[in-house]
Amino acid sequence: MQPAPFYLEAPTLLHVFIFIALCALRLEARFVVLAGLVAALGWTLPALYAVSGPDGMKTFARDYVPYTTSNSALISAEVDQVVSILTVTAIIAVVIGRARFFAPEITQQITAYKQEVSAGEGQVREAATLFTEIRGFAVFAKTVDPDMLMGHLPNISP
Repeated sequence: MQPAPFYLEAPTLLHVFIFIALCALRLEARFVVLAGLVAALGWTLPALYAVSGPDGMKTFARDYVPYTTSNSALISAEVDQVVSILTVTAIIAVVIGRARFFAPEITQQITAYKQEVSAGEGQVREAATLFTEIRGFAVFAKTVDPDMLMGHLPNISP
């Protein structure tokens, strides 16, 4: 059986940040905050487990050299890691919370629109767009008229 501080090693911490980043893909700050709080709790519980084990505080080093050369944990490092988890969570949540993908009046129009829209239907308007490349799509889009292109969009898999 491995000593409890072994579970508090740095590579494990990277998985925590990947988990938070994956939650950020939903673009909803509440999921990021929830993931960050769960991650902070999930990092704190093994530290408490290590302290409450049979060796108690002996499993924790107070100096960096014994920390790096043994299976002990560094108290200040564990506190720093929880603070880092919460700080990254807060930064990502603030960025997502402040992000605007549409102007507020456009968002209002989109959410207030009650009629169902099908692919290939809509209104012709001037708009600013962000383009990303789907392999072969730009070449295809140059060769067909806009109505035909809009009709093919639902068939493109992400």
